[in-house]
Amino acid sequence: MEPQVKIISDKATQDMSGGLSRRQRMRMADEGRFPKPVRLTAGSADRPGRLGWVEGEVLKWNEDRVAERDAGTKRVNGAVVPTHQAPARKVRAQRAQTGNAGNAREKKLLLRVDEIGLPPRVLRTLGSDGITTLGELMRLSEHELLHMPNIGTGAIAQVKKVLAQHRLRLDMEIAAPEAGEKNFDEESRTAGRRDRL
Repeated sequence: MEPQVKIISDKATQDMSGGLSRRQRMRMADEGRFPKPVRLTAGSADRPGRLGWVEGEVLKWNEDRVAERDAGTKRVNGAVVPTHQAPARKVRAQRAQTGNAGNAREKKLLLRVDEIGLPPRVLRTLGSDGITTLGELMRLSEHELLHMPNIGTGAIAQVKKVLAQHRLRLDMEIAAPEAGEKNFDEESRTAGRRDRL
């Protein structure tokens, strides 16, 4: 005998998914990060049809989130990647070591995003995606930011402005300069001029 498939309502799915709104779940389903809904009624031009979700698929999705948490990974654009959230003690220790070394570049990259003047809405979104430092933020591309919930062109303009104040920009990789290469400050000045043009 085959197991029965139980379709659950939109509200029950919202409760089971930790409060994700229907819009968030639909976007995630389109991206392959949440189970696809089952259309229950056709609807009309002015009123959408009713949707339901397969209870077993939503339960499996929840189990996967717990497994990712326990394994120290998260799902980004369909790919499983390690999380970079270090315990607070470890971050403080890293900052103390950096301060002792006197390396201004490393100190700047270890600044927490909640210390650099970003709006609370942007901070919540970055925090939910595990972006906690200025160094992690500047490595993101504009395209990656646009695909985060609650981040639009206005929020990206604010992020760019804050990064420019620190002589940084989006999608920037910082490597130790080798012989004959520009140093960090020269790269930052060039990036600032490029952004103003």
